[in-house]
Amino acid sequence: MKDAFCRLFGSLAVHRLLLGLSPDYAQLPVNIFEPVLIAALGLVMVERLPSVLDLTTYDILLLEDTFESKTKEQIESALCTALNRLKTYLDVPKRSIAYAAACLPALAANIANATEHNALDKVFLVPKVVT
Repeated sequence: MKDAFCRLFGSLAVHRLLLGLSPDYAQLPVNIFEPVLIAALGLVMVERLPSVLDLTTYDILLLEDTFESKTKEQIESALCTALNRLKTYLDVPKRSIAYAAACLPALAANIANATEHNALDKVFLVPKVVT
């Protein structure tokens, strides 16, 4: 279900996104699903197409405004709404949706913590250009 979800975005888009995490991400134990899901949800929340996973620093500023002063529960609700809207952009398999929904409480906690510490750019990654 994780792989099926990640394949919706194309290998280059995922590669560029993970380069935003670390240039040597391939050598690290990275759960690829989580940053891909978070980027897709973030793009839906800022009303951009999620298919290429191309968050910008401006998008992250918009997300900071969205999450500021929100509780973990409110963030989780916003993520749930975004997940439901994601289905209108992409043909996401039902099992992937169910798995993503189960991940939302932990993602909301991470986002709440990052917002509190002014580190949302460590959760929502800006992709790097491949040269």
